Amino acid sequence: MSPRGFDSFAPLYDLGVSIIAFFFGGEEGLRQTVIDALAPVNGRRVLDVFAGTGAIALKASGAGAEVVVLDLSQGMLRVAKEKSRSSAVPIGIVAADAAFMPFADSAFDAVVASMGLHETASAEGTAVINESYRVLRPGGRFVIFDYHKADGFAGFLQGLFFAFAEGDSAREWARSDVQQRLSSAGFKGFKRKFLLKRALQVITVER
Repeated sequence: MSPRGFDSFAPLYDLGVSIIAFFFGGEEGLRQTVIDALAPVNGRRVLDVFAGTGAIALKASGAGAEVVVLDLSQGMLRVAKEKSRSSAVPIGIVAADAAFMPFADSAFDAVVASMGLHETASAEGTAVINESYRVLRPGGRFVIFDYHKADGFAGFLQGLFFAFAEGDSAREWARSDVQQRLSSAGFKGFKRKFLLKRALQVITVER
């Protein structure tokens, strides 16, 4: 979906995510899985790329992190800003392309990409991975939460979901060798946790 498409969808995005996440064990549990992969977050500077309406960012900020969200969709960022204001949980907001991050080298302790890399074409996704490496300090952590190619009947259901709700980039991402892509960028210490019959994955690597 284009940034303009996400702009139009932004007011309903959280509702849509909560409905879909219900079938995956609930949104709160999935978000907490990402926070657990980032932990510890207290006192750390965290960049949330493909941040959407800021659900991960607000959770990390509430746990004591200094969080910057980055997204191309102005509509999504407006919702994130309003959620931050209404909850009194601070986040920094930057409208930019994750493939060309406007940050200095080694600016963050952690970077998280939640359900965004599958929206990118292969070359763009590689650029996001490379930029994540650049903006992380040595020893910093990169966490990816996204699709993985599911097995068996779960794979059949995933295929149906992709056909109706996702594009070719999601299928390409789910089949890709993410470990090799991260290693080529310079990341090390690859760890992966599968969820829901391997339909989802949480990956952690270090710079």
